[in-house]
Amino acid sequence: REETDLALTIAVDASASMDTGEPGKLLYAHRLALALAYVGLVNQNRVTLMTFGGGGSASSASSKDPATQESASLLAPIRGRRNLRLASDFLLESMRQRPAAGTARAGRDDFAKAMRRLALARAGGGITVIISDYLWEGGFDDGLNYLAGRASGALASSFDAYCVQTLALGELNPDRERERGLLGDLRLTDVETGRGADVTITPASINAYRLGLARHQAALKAATSTRGIALVTVDTSTPVETLMLGTLRRGGMMR
Repeated sequence: REETDLALTIAVDASASMDTGEPGKLLYAHRLALALAYVGLVNQNRVTLMTFGGGGSASSASSKDPATQESASLLAPIRGRRNLRLASDFLLESMRQRPAAGTARAGRDDFAKAMRRLALARAGGGITVIISDYLWEGGFDDGLNYLAGRASGALASSFDAYCVQTLALGELNPDRERERGLLGDLRLTDVETGRGADVTITPASINAYRLGLARHQAALKAATSTRGIALVTVDTSTPVETLMLGTLRRGGMMR
């Protein structure tokens, strides 16, 4: 039964930090989620969609769990090509509810609560995909423990878990942002917390940023690897079809 009735669970980070970059991470993540949902639906898998860290969804198919203490929206499991409209409406509503700067964010606790909710909702076996930039303070351990079925009281997971990290080109290589004004004395504002910082952009500060990013990426890789979770990092200039038919297929997510 499990071999023919697999589930696909897709969670999309809709926090303010995702609504940045060129091309934008938020739009890219939603496009990827819909493409994956389409594959699941046409293959008659049970598909569940979630958005977390954002403004929530007003779709009648979505629900809010007070235990999460944040705007996480869930589309109950659907099956079959005829339900593609439900999936697309849910994700389009998430885009319409995109958060204003300083009002919504995905932090360590938000991520953990969303993953706990997903873990409690999963049944049988299948694939879970979490699409996010994973750019928050406080680490990933609590949320990844739920995702891997290792949290206290959590059921052992029979799902293969994938973390897809979407980053903008400017986040990977800040030198690209010079033509957009990232140069000299600036006041930068955190899009999630609203906090500001006066900085001077110099080669030394760019190098410090690169070192910080490298440490962050190493921590994320270690956290996923030790839990048996696959990690895929992609920049948003990569066409979604290239990601799906190339990297994700080689990684075993796509058959």
